[in-house]
Amino acid sequence: MVKHKLLQTMLLREEQSRLDGRVEIDDAYFGGEKRGKRGRGAASKTPFVAAIQTNSEGRPHFMRLTPVAGFTHEALKQWSAECLVSTAHVVSDGLWCFGAVTHTAAQHERHVVGNGKIAVQQPRVSLGQHATWQSQDCAQRNISRI
Repeated sequence: MVKHKLLQTMLLREEQSRLDGRVEIDDAYFGGEKRGKRGRGAASKTPFVAAIQTNSEGRPHFMRLTPVAGFTHEALKQWSAECLVSTAHVVSDGLWCFGAVTHTAAQHERHVVGNGKIAVQQPRVSLGQHATWQSQDCAQRNISRI
């Protein structure tokens, strides 16, 4: 009971804060491996935006994982209105719907790296990508224990 109250308090506190400064965002999915459609649009997957606000040295300062209805222009427009300050500088990959953050954020910078082996061999991996991978891995391990 105490754990649930503590988690609810943490959730309410974090919902009030908005990301500002340099914010790295990426699309991610939560859900285990199942038969059928894979990736975007799979029924067993829950889409969410992984956003990391970094400080002046580029170190993670705050991370926000927000479930969204899907990766559409309207969903990201709503997400940016709820989660970003108008002075934010958003950095994302080439996913087309991330352009919707310009309705709230002052700047949007896209880094298109491709896919497959070419993307993995890129010399620079952002902190946002690394933190997203770690959070997905950690969440997957914790869910599998339940």
